[in-house]
Amino acid sequence: MEAGSAAHVHPGALALKIRVFEPSDYVAARRGLAALCSVVVVAACAPDALKSDPAYDSFLEQIQKDCYFARIGIITIGDLLKNSGASDNIYFIDETSRLYAGQITRQSWTSAITAFLTGRESDPGVQCVLKHLPNR
Repeated sequence: MEAGSAAHVHPGALALKIRVFEPSDYVAARRGLAALCSVVVVAACAPDALKSDPAYDSFLEQIQKDCYFARIGIITIGDLLKNSGASDNIYFIDETSRLYAGQITRQSWTSAITAFLTGRESDPGVQCVLKHLPNR
């Protein structure tokens, strides 16, 4: 190409644009991701976990009273019940509400809770919760 001549681009050629992301782009992306995660978390909850059920509330109060210091792995039932908003609390309440409602079996609950909390089926907290579960 000679000096001073204009470069010719073929009409069918692929033009590449480079976009530089600004810090505000990352903030907007993080906010969008946070909103999406919030929707997923709420959608993942057991349907009955969002409704008040006096019998279930009474069940939780009873296990809080009788199982407060009983451990599943390294965490106590009391810690699982009082730290609302923590991932351990949310998962424990969700799985326990599903167990209470009959949506999952005792064995499914035990497997899920012990895997999540790195516990064992024989842990006192597991046994205490199952002991208080009404027979249906």
